[in-house]
Amino acid sequence: MKYFFILAFLVITVSLGYGQKIACVDQNLAIKDASQLKKAEAELKKLVQSWRDTFDLLKKNFEQKYTAYQKDSSTLTPEARQNRTAELVNMQQQARQYEQLKVNKTNGGDYVAHRNRLLEPLSKQFKTAVADVAKSEGINIVLSKDKIILTDGAVDLTEKVAAKMK
Repeated sequence: MKYFFILAFLVITVSLGYGQKIACVDQNLAIKDASQLKKAEAELKKLVQSWRDTFDLLKKNFEQKYTAYQKDSSTLTPEARQNRTAELVNMQQQARQYEQLKVNKTNGGDYVAHRNRLLEPLSKQFKTAVADVAKSEGINIVLSKDKIILTDGAVDLTEKVAAKMK
């Protein structure tokens, strides 16, 4: 019985796949000349630069306080020295947290959120362009080219989608 279901699944899969036209598209190449991409990249670059400027200011303030602490440490009471040390540690932690929250591209922080927000319209436009080109070409399945190992027999729609994106 188990083999019957496996055989039935294979027969159905093969019969459904028979006659399907498959194509691929390279999203990076298709959108590289889109004006929205350049605009989004410029806005993101400007935003990241403002975050870096703020981080640099936090770092500079820390360094100034640390230099002043080193200069004054010999004249401070143990309690005052402990308070200033705690203040410096707190400033350093805040600077690191700010950097991780804003600038760090790998942690899924503000950078990723802003990038996704800026590229969402372009992503929608790309999907619409792919759907339109696939429909006009009679393509049933469109795959991402970077995920395909072998493209023998697949139609590449990258140039047509890129033209539609402009």
